[in-house]
Amino acid sequence: MLRVVLAEDLALLRDGLIRLLEANDCEVVEAVDNGPSLRRALSTHRPDVAAYFSKQTPAGLESDPSYWKAGEALYKSGDAARGIPACMACHGPDGAGNPGWRVPNIGGQHADYIQAQLKAWHDGTTWGNDTHAMIMPAIAQHLTEQDISAVSSYVEGLHPAPAPKAAAKSDAID
Repeated sequence: MLRVVLAEDLALLRDGLIRLLEANDCEVVEAVDNGPSLRRALSTHRPDVAAYFSKQTPAGLESDPSYWKAGEALYKSGDAARGIPACMACHGPDGAGNPGWRVPNIGGQHADYIQAQLKAWHDGTTWGNDTHAMIMPAIAQHLTEQDISAVSSYVEGLHPAPAPKAAAKSDAID
């Protein structure tokens, strides 16, 4: 399922990149050095790129201690008074997400990337027009710059949850 979600996300990235290039008067469909067009190359290799990234193991980085507590509070509890749901409600306690519902794995993601995404959504940028694509922009509009920095730093420090240990089998009858 993660491979499918990544392929869909890469399609959105490709479409956004093409729109950006076209908006800046770049020729997208013209072959470069007798190679395939950018549009065709981005479409052709998307499944391969998705497969590669779906097999990677996130390492998790370190949170900035100056933001950690505020970021943890927003991530785990949100702020109902300001209309901010807990990030954990969708992304899970370790940021692993929910591929079945197209919620991405954000645990251990670089704070700069998370911050840039939240800021873009806060400022009104969306990455599609379906209901799913509108969730994060609606939430990010309620975040302050300090909130964005704090939660971004906290997310960077999330690590994958360890697999539960199997309980020892007992021959005793309860």
